Amino acid sequence: MYDSAVLSILVAQLLPLLLALLGAIVGVALGLLMGSQVTTRTWCVVIGLVSGLAIAGAAYLICDGYRIEARVRVLGETIRVEIDGATTIEYGMRRAAEQGTFVLSDWVDQIEAWRTRNNGFLERELPNSGADVRFRTGSGAVGQRGDVFEYTRLGVLRGNLMAVLDNLPSYVQRSK
Repeated sequence: MYDSAVLSILVAQLLPLLLALLGAIVGVALGLLMGSQVTTRTWCVVIGLVSGLAIAGAAYLICDGYRIEARVRVLGETIRVEIDGATTIEYGMRRAAEQGTFVLSDWVDQIEAWRTRNNGFLERELPNSGADVRFRTGSGAVGQRGDVFEYTRLGVLRGNLMAVLDNLPSYVQRSK
């Protein structure tokens, strides 16, 4: 019914909640079972164990947050460089068109190399998150000359990569 990616997301998001709930249930159950006839030392041990479980759950959440934040920072830097690369290609296309040296096949190869590199990067670094699909979605202005199509295609792909960057924490979370 569910694939492994969905299950891993559910487990990662629900595990801390379940640990906290389990700690509360165990604490109440032990309190009811032991009652007032139990020594103070036993109560201290039980309270220490329940507190330890709660602290472990909180530490897990904090460490997981730091891990995600660090991954977002590293991936974000790479994506920003690639967005700048697309802008460089775009400016080069404009300059070549203004100078009359524009050869479509040269630019198609550069755009396709950039697209393939970024698609592979997203598939490898953010598997099963949908980032690669978001990046590939869309094309250039249909029905236009080849140069206009490729120019607008590059703009759409760059915009899609910016959308991935804007939602990067979500994609990192899903790709755990």
